[in-house]
Amino acid sequence: MNSKVLWLSVTLSACATVSPEPQAVSAGPAVTVATWNSGAISQTQADANAKADLLKVNEQLYEIRADSAERLALQAMVQQAAAKENLSEDEWLHKKVGAAPLLAEPELRRLFERLKKRLPEGTTFEEAREQLQDAAAREDTKQRMGALFEELKAQNNFKIVLLPPERPRKMVSSVGPARGPTDAKITIVEFADFQCPYCSRAARTVERVAAAYPQQVRVVFRHYPLSFHPLAPAAARASVCADNQGHFWEFHDALFGPQSDLEVSGLMSAAASVKLDKAVFEKCLGDPATQKRVDADLLEGKTLGVDGTPAFFVNGMMLSGARPEADFRKLIDAELLRLGAH
Repeated sequence: MNSKVLWLSVTLSACATVSPEPQAVSAGPAVTVATWNSGAISQTQADANAKADLLKVNEQLYEIRADSAERLALQAMVQQAAAKENLSEDEWLHKKVGAAPLLAEPELRRLFERLKKRLPEGTTFEEAREQLQDAAAREDTKQRMGALFEELKAQNNFKIVLLPPERPRKMVSSVGPARGPTDAKITIVEFADFQCPYCSRAARTVERVAAAYPQQVRVVFRHYPLSFHPLAPAAARASVCADNQGHFWEFHDALFGPQSDLEVSGLMSAAASVKLDKAVFEKCLGDPATQKRVDADLLEGKTLGVDGTPAFFVNGMMLSGARPEADFRKLIDAELLRLGAH
């Protein structure tokens, strides 16, 4: 394992992609950038005409600078930690991350069932076994490395203090199941679908983010069952019913758990596991008011430009897809810095 290849990048994933709306960027100076016989174009005019592209460029510049700063800081932290133990960087990383464990046969078969649609048609379990083990090992190593880096940053009080360009902000209702202080400086409104695998992954990320900012972050859940996920609408209604009985988050965690089952029998089993009143739960599932709550979330999501899950609004600023924890932290730290609450 070479230290140069351990600074892992994360591919953003979602059940559909979402593009933020462009917003005006700061106008350039009123200097002339083009002329012709009967007129001229100022930089102010050029910038206004290209505001969407300039916003993307400014965000890319911020990401490049912030990512570069984080990599340099992490390299320095690893060097310091390794030196304290009289180890090379590679040795220290080997020691801390360790080798990925082999998946047991039942886990490997479950992984095969989940991924076989992505494999060439006709591929058998035995033919895919080695490839599946390698994929699982890479994912495990990536997660361990990410956790190690987050631990290093926390221990060393690492922060990005470079302010990002102002992102588009939208007015987002924070009505719905929530956890975190009501007076938190940061509100994360999540639009999610219980049948979306990326939402399941993101749920664990958001839980870690909230735990890292216990007094500063509040998380609000909104429903966005996608049309091509046939089990999602019923799961959304079921979670509304769980919320009515004061057990939304336990039910949420059960539906996003590794052994989740979104069929009717699975929803009933999840309801029993969090000790919901069965008769009240069953009546609620068929209540038109339950569907109205889901529809209200869907309508607001569409109005806000959500067309895939998961989609997040951090103090009104959109993040789409199953983003790594670092992306949330960067945006939260910048927002806290802007608010003078860092």
